[in-house]
Amino acid sequence: MPKERRSSIQRKLTFVILTTSLLGLSLACLCSEIYERGSFRSAIATQLTALAGTLGANTTASLAFSDRQSAVDILNALSAEPHVVTGCLYDKSGQFFAGYQRSGAGDRCSTVLVHGEEVKFASDSVTVYRSILLQSEPVGWISIKSDLGELQAKIRRYTQISVVVIFVSVLATFLVSSRLIRLIINPVVELAETAARVTRQEDYTLRGTVQSDDEIGALVEAFNEMLDRIQERDVALQTSNSQLETRVAERTRQLQSEIDDRLLTEETLSEERRMLRALIDNVPDFMYVKDARSCFVVANMSLAKSMGVNSPADLLGKTDFNLYPKRLANQYYEDEQRVMRKKETLFAHEEESLDRQGGRIALLTTKVPLFDKNGQVIGIAGVGRDITERQRVEREMQRAKEAAEAASRAKSEFLANMSHEIRTPLNGVMGMTDLALDTELTPEQRDYLETVKSSSDSLLTVINDILDFSKIEAGKIDLESVDFNFARQPGVDAEDGGIARG
Repeated sequence: MPKERRSSIQRKLTFVILTTSLLGLSLACLCSEIYERGSFRSAIATQLTALAGTLGANTTASLAFSDRQSAVDILNALSAEPHVVTGCLYDKSGQFFAGYQRSGAGDRCSTVLVHGEEVKFASDSVTVYRSILLQSEPVGWISIKSDLGELQAKIRRYTQISVVVIFVSVLATFLVSSRLIRLIINPVVELAETAARVTRQEDYTLRGTVQSDDEIGALVEAFNEMLDRIQERDVALQTSNSQLETRVAERTRQLQSEIDDRLLTEETLSEERRMLRALIDNVPDFMYVKDARSCFVVANMSLAKSMGVNSPADLLGKTDFNLYPKRLANQYYEDEQRVMRKKETLFAHEEESLDRQGGRIALLTTKVPLFDKNGQVIGIAGVGRDITERQRVEREMQRAKEAAEAASRAKSEFLANMSHEIRTPLNGVMGMTDLALDTELTPEQRDYLETVKSSSDSLLTVINDILDFSKIEAGKIDLESVDFNFARQPGVDAEDGGIARG
């Protein structure tokens, strides 16, 4: 490869032309040889097939009468064909009947026919198999085998001619192309010399000479245009150098102004950070920010005091596994990783924690995923509130509520039991009163007993109302479904089914 790179363009073009010509002629000769080989194979197959048909027709009688001698005599006619190696005749069962073998040939006829009608080519021979028919009935088979000596001789002659043609063509191409290539090389050489002078002298006023309107002429014109642009840029560069100092001074003033503005902005941001830090540290809730590995990045003073450290800076870079028992740390880590994985806020989540003395506290926590400018989760921000006291108050309120509900249930049970206990003897009084009213009584006695009966009914109504009220409070009242005829009720007109008007 280095040798070819150092060769001149004339040699390279000559090499390309000769290689292309050699390849084209080789392909043409190869295609012609393939075509001639195929044509000869087709011709010899046709010739052997016709010969087999003729001999088969001549040996029909020999096969029909089993006359082997006449069959041999007919097959010996193949000696007139110098390329035929064997001629074999088989009966209709495929058994060998008669044959011909060329003198000095090593091939012999097989005793049994193993092929149908076909033409079979080998590397150095071709064999034709044909059936012999008598009045459309098969009476035997014939096979003729021929060598390919004629084909091989023809291919050798064709190869020799092709080699001579290729050599003469390549030589003629070389002689003609070596002269014609100069039409292309000379303008390129002149352009290269002009480029070398421009490089040595740094004189951009030199120009190449356009000698043709083809691609090389376009190349020279492009080279001249490039020199024009370089010359224009050289002039522009000198002009720019004269203005550079003024631009540098102006830019220096602008940079100084930008630096002052940036310093002022940084001071403002620093003051805002200080105020924000003071606000975060004085909030009683726990506030923190963690990265994707659940390491603390930001924390406030309330969280630091709860964890038993002196300042929020002591928490930075640490995880919950450095500060809490493994059970709590695992719970916090799983919740935070779930928030970052699902990209969803964990809102108002109650979780267990420990204070600086190791006592159990309850936290109401909200954890929010944090995203970068590409929408990827880079951590979480969390806020936690100690709700231990609120839970204690809620538990006390729950116990008070349960006590009140128990008292209410006891009252309802008492009313129900009392109503049942009072109604039992009252039913006895009412029953005995009814029995006594059925006996013979004086008017005064009957008046007394009817008064007792009326008073008992009123008292039973009151007791039933008390029992119904206790059932309503206990939620155990049952509704009874009773059929009635609305049309026969008082105040209803039976004819039109409407309400009677007074």
